[in-house]
Order: sequence, then structure tokens, then C-alpha cells
Amino acid sequence: QGLSNLVKINTPLKRVGWSPFPHWFSNELKAMTIEKKILHRIYKNSGLDCDYLAFSRARAACKSLASRCYSSYITHVDNSISNNSKLFWNHVKKMRKSDSTPSTMKLNDEEAS
Repeated sequence: QGLSNLVKINTPLKRVGWSPFPHWFSNELKAMTIEKKILHRIYKNSGLDCDYLAFSRARAACKSLASRCYSSYITHVDNSISNNSKLFWNHVKKMRKSDSTPSTMKLNDEEAS
């Protein structure tokens, strides 16, 4: 009983560490992406048209949901700039770490690089 309590007390309740998914992915999108990868593997192993069709549908659904999730995230960041600028700057920092940041950005007539 003592050891059991020690384990319960000292075991983290949250998973800490790196996630293979972008931070704006919803749980639904994460699950859908995993399912899509499984369907792709099945199709690659079988080569059957019906397996490709299942994979293709999953891919289209993932793409659509990813677009909605990212758009929702960007809207959330935009709407919270005035009262939570940290969220915006965290987004900028993450974008700088990725290869998708443009070399220059413009707002009205001002340009920043």
C-alpha cells in the first residue's frame, strides 16, 4: 500500500514532452490523421482500389478538418491580440522556427523583415 501510494503521488498526470502534431491540431484531427496513416499503410500493402478509396476519403476529410482547425486557431490568435499578446508572440516564435515564415511581412504600408 505504501509503495502504491508513492507511485500514485509521484507519477505525472499529464504527458510531458514533444508532440508529433502541430499545437493547433484538435484531438479529433490527431485521431483522424493517425487513422489516415493506418489506411495508407493498408493500401500500400494491398494495392486494392477499395483500400485506396478508403484512404482517399480519409485524406480529404483530414485536409478539410486541418483547414478548419488552423483557421479557427488563427482567428483565436487574432481576436486575443489585444488582451493576450503572449499568445500572438508565441505563434510568431513557432512560425520562425518552421520553414513557412515569409522573409518579409507587410501591414498597411509598413514592411518588416
